[in-house]
Amino acid sequence: RNINRMEDAVKEMFDELQAEDARSRRLISGISHDLKTPLTSLIGYLNLLSDEDSDQIEAERKKEYIKRCYNQSLRLKALTDDLFLYIKYSDSSLNPSLIKFNFTDLLQQAVEEHRREISSSGISLDYRPAEPGIMLEADPGLLARVLGNLLDNMVKYCDGDKTASIRTEKTGESLLLHMSNSCNRVLSVETDQLFERMVRGDESRNEVEGSGLGLSICREITRLHRGEISAEQRDGLFSLKLILPLHRDMKKEPVQRTDS
Repeated sequence: RNINRMEDAVKEMFDELQAEDARSRRLISGISHDLKTPLTSLIGYLNLLSDEDSDQIEAERKKEYIKRCYNQSLRLKALTDDLFLYIKYSDSSLNPSLIKFNFTDLLQQAVEEHRREISSSGISLDYRPAEPGIMLEADPGLLARVLGNLLDNMVKYCDGDKTASIRTEKTGESLLLHMSNSCNRVLSVETDQLFERMVRGDESRNEVEGSGLGLSICREITRLHRGEISAEQRDGLFSLKLILPLHRDMKKEPVQRTDS
C-alpha cells in the first residue's frame, strides 16, 4: 500500500510538472505573439523614416508615422511591465505590506482616476459603496493595482447598453466587491479561464489591446491576501466578485499555489 501511495504521489507530481511546462510554453508563446505585432509595426515605420527617399514623405505623414511608433512603443512597455508584474506577484514567498486603511477611499480614488475613460466610452456607471468607511488590513498599493486592472477591464469590454455598477459590502469577516458591466459578446473561454495566463475572452487577440495578464495579476495579488476572485457572465451581464479578509495575519501561513 505504501508503494502504491508513493507511486500515485510521484505520478501526480510528474503530471503537475508536465502541466506547468505546458502552461509556461503557452505563456512564452502568447508573449512572443503579442511582442511580435508592435515590433513588426515599429520596424516598418522606422524603415520608412530612415529610407533614402524619406525626404519625399510629406511632413504630416512623417508626424503620423512617428506618432504610431510612439504608440507601439507604449504598447511594448505595457506588455513587458505586465509580464514583470505577473512573475513578481506569482512568487509564493512574496509577502504584502499590511496596514490598516480605508478601502472605500481607495476604491473612490480608483474610480475617479478612470472617470475620464468611463465617460469617453459612453458608460453609465452606478457606483454605490455600501458604507462610507470599510477598514481593511491589506497592502493598499497592491490592491490599487487590482482595482485599476478591474476598471480597465470594465472599460475595454463594456458594450450593449453601456451600463456598469460597483458595489461593496461587509459579509462577516470579509469584504465583498462586486463589479458588473453589460457585455453582449460571446466569450471564447469559460469565465474561470479568464484568470489564467495569456487568456482573453475574445477569439481575436487584436480586437482589444492588452497583455492577457491583467486578470492573472489580479488573481495572484488576491491570492497573496488570502482572498478569492471569480467571474460570471449571464443574461448579457459580465460580473467580477472579489472577496478579501478584513483582518488576518497572513504571514503566519504559507500561501497555497494556484493551479495555473
